[in-house]
Amino acid sequence: MKIKDALNKLDPKNNDHWTSDGSPRLDVLKDILGKSVTREQLKSAANGFSRSNSVQVVEAEAEEAKGISDEEQAKLNLEKASLDLAKAQAAYQNAVSVMDVFISKNDRQPGSIDIKAYQRSQQEQRIKQRDKQIKMNQMLSGL
Repeated sequence: MKIKDALNKLDPKNNDHWTSDGSPRLDVLKDILGKSVTREQLKSAANGFSRSNSVQVVEAEAEEAKGISDEEQAKLNLEKASLDLAKAQAAYQNAVSVMDVFISKNDRQPGSIDIKAYQRSQQEQRIKQRDKQIKMNQMLSGL
């Protein structure tokens, strides 16, 4: 099996396949290939390959595979689309995480309103008002 084939087996959605900087984990590649691989070998096989740029290897193989059957081409297209989707999902999750930070930061700013506390205080005021009304009605009915 070639290094490119092993790289194509990595799942961009699987955190166990990647280092924190988005590079392929060498131990995972060793398990796939059955032999150790160095970073230099990775660079020569697929320079610039990373979790966010994993489509590069699939596209390179599509270029090399001119004259392949329609079924094989469809499989390559499907694999490329799957990697594109994984990349888009990772970007979406990153954007959601960034937005969550802003939202939580805004919730903790001085002067921000705690909606639940406000709703509880309003409910308490309505209960007190109702109790006063009941007492007033009892007093008036006693006259």
